[in-house]
Amino acid sequence: MPSVPPLPGKAGHHGDEPAYALLVRALEHNGSRRIGKSIDRVMGAKERAASRWDPVEVARICKADPDAVERATPRVRSTVVTLMGQTLSAEHVTSQRRRWCPTCLTESAYHRVWWDVLPVTTCPDHGIELASSCGCARRSLQWRHGRLLSCSAGHVLAAVECVDAKAEALALDAYVVGRLRGDAIRPLPRLDGVPLGELLTVSERLGKASFDEDATIYDARRAYGTARLHAEGFRVLLGMPATFVDVLDRLRVRKSARSHASDLRKAYGELYRFVRRLPGHALGADLRATLAAHADANHPARTGRCPEGPAPHEDGEGSSEFSQADLERLVGSRTLRQVGAELGVTAHEVVGLATGGLLDVVATGRGSAGWMFPADAAARLLASLRSRAGRPGSTPRGFESLPLAARRHGASVGEVVALVLRGDVEVRARWTGRRGIAGLHVDPRSLPPHLRPAGEAGVPVPVAARELGLSRAAMDRVMAAALLNCQTVDGVDRIPAVEIERFRSAWATMAELRAAMGAAASLPVAALLSEVGVHSPLAGAPLSERIYPRDGAVSACAAAAPDLDLTADKGLDRGSVAAALGLPRLMVQQVVEAGLLPIRAGCRSGSVSPVGVERFREAYVTLPELASASGLRGPRAVLSILDGAGIEATCRRPAFCSYLFPRSEALAALRRLAEAGDAAALPVTAAVEPMMTVPDVAARLGTGMHMVLQLAANGLLGSARLGNRVMVPLSEVERFSRTYVFANELARKAGRTERHGVGAAVTKMLLRAGVRPVCSKPTFVNFVFDRGEATASIHRIGVT
Repeated sequence: MPSVPPLPGKAGHHGDEPAYALLVRALEHNGSRRIGKSIDRVMGAKERAASRWDPVEVARICKADPDAVERATPRVRSTVVTLMGQTLSAEHVTSQRRRWCPTCLTESAYHRVWWDVLPVTTCPDHGIELASSCGCARRSLQWRHGRLLSCSAGHVLAAVECVDAKAEALALDAYVVGRLRGDAIRPLPRLDGVPLGELLTVSERLGKASFDEDATIYDARRAYGTARLHAEGFRVLLGMPATFVDVLDRLRVRKSARSHASDLRKAYGELYRFVRRLPGHALGADLRATLAAHADANHPARTGRCPEGPAPHEDGEGSSEFSQADLERLVGSRTLRQVGAELGVTAHEVVGLATGGLLDVVATGRGSAGWMFPADAAARLLASLRSRAGRPGSTPRGFESLPLAARRHGASVGEVVALVLRGDVEVRARWTGRRGIAGLHVDPRSLPPHLRPAGEAGVPVPVAARELGLSRAAMDRVMAAALLNCQTVDGVDRIPAVEIERFRSAWATMAELRAAMGAAASLPVAALLSEVGVHSPLAGAPLSERIYPRDGAVSACAAAAPDLDLTADKGLDRGSVAAALGLPRLMVQQVVEAGLLPIRAGCRSGSVSPVGVERFREAYVTLPELASASGLRGPRAVLSILDGAGIEATCRRPAFCSYLFPRSEALAALRRLAEAGDAAALPVTAAVEPMMTVPDVAARLGTGMHMVLQLAANGLLGSARLGNRVMVPLSEVERFSRTYVFANELARKAGRTERHGVGAAVTKMLLRAGVRPVCSKPTFVNFVFDRGEATASIHRIGVT
């Protein structure tokens, strides 16, 4: 670095101004016009990155306090950054991309270092979002180019339009900026003792868990944005423990529904490991305690402890899930399957023995999984039974194996074992190769006086679900809707046989209805029954888990069976229809069930004809389409305008996934509002044009998707953003095709083949002929030429 004298004019230093911003401001103050050249002269041509400028040297050159400049400048040490007395992660701070608050620049023209902290996206002093674009398309400001208050093109940074910040983002940013500046902020004891960088890491991690725990952190950042992840995680931290418990509940439901998680790592994902490895500050202790309490309440067997047992390790260093006391308690313990093998009975029968108090239990589970038993639990039960049976020998005539006798009389193994242990039933042990309880024989004639009448006790809920052909989730919904009466016998929920028969006679499952109709999918059945007015009491359940009234549903499906087309299905599936209409897949199912979008007549799998999709598009319009056509800021503004105009939505939340309005009425209402001169409404197009997705536009133009996105970003191809997708009107695609041309299209029309080169060869010819491209490399992926000029040049050259 060259040694240069201090600048003659002193610009003065602000307490939160970094060295690189101070140097640029000082150079401008001393009359420098070419900032990049001046920086090369002062700091050296090799010091290209602003983060490498020595703050002490900058302070000397600018006549400022070196300690104050160094404190306000991010100093990278390995993977951490020290800034204004706080320690942050290196990925939290950047000096490559400039951001600013236009109002702050208007009040005091200098750069604040907290603008360079990436999780901070708003200005808490003015309640607006930080700006990152000066108006130059696809260009970010660099410290070596442009001036402090304007870019090289002359755009004034303080004049950039301000956008109001969201409340959740302001909460995080006010806290972070307050700690950096040392402002007097509301004390948060749980958070104040945590290093700021670690707090930001925890908030981002909790935000990812709240939105999508299964995604990687990089996918979550792309999908939701870093600022949104941090804001969501900070909301969880402020509302602890209730908000953190809510996140854990959602994780438990999602994981259990998909993979039947059998341990805490599977139940809570990587969040479990992350929380356990947090340091021993107050925040980490609170998160671990909340996680342990939630695990005890919802996964007692999966943690390998009793609910009253101690919590897991909190040091986060070891890989074991249990504390030392847990390990001592579980030494030699047996799982449900192991105990069943020792007793010679099924897992369900082992659960019955445990719930009846006949087996000692270390930890109880949910359903028939997750149980833990002492090592000698099965041996002690067998010893008690054998003491009643005496020494093995010959079995009297008429005696039967204990499990077989129980099944013959509709009793459980636990009930018969309890009778044997009470001495109400005679039992004998015989020499047999069968292990466990199956080797014991009882007198079946002595059982009836001690048992309930056959079928009175009923069968457990899992058995009833299998007999009815329902999944466990569907069975839970049926019981929640009070369609089956359940009774508790000896601590076990049972469904009486008479209830099972009543349910069979009253309700038909989707599998039965598909078979009656001959359909290959559930959607045709649901659409048909909705059309004839037969509805399911489980309307919120997936199609495959729904049940319908037997009388009306079976007859309707049987009547529709002869009209079913058994040939190969043709048409669009739900995914294709959703992509064409810009709707969620579930919304497509909902509009089909509502009769707004008919499926192809006689289709076995529920496909939709392209004609039906076009008719639906002509009849209905979505909020994003209306927002794009009217020029309003978002769907919410359109919704409020239509509600005020009295336009009723054909589909409305929460019954449907999204809103649908009659196209003609909605457009007419927006047009009337625009003609009335309402400032909130911008001119509305006469009709919403058909929209094409980026892949469809790329296929039609004969180029790649990246090139289509570049054309749209640079205004050569008109586009609109519907949700998170870029959509291009069909008229824009046709206009582009009439106005511009790609070289490979010209080559194909000239008859050139791949052997002689297609796009590249013709591009070289056009460039040599003096034809200037509209788009060219390396800024764009491909070359684009004016169609008229390029076609005339090709004919003049005579390409063959």
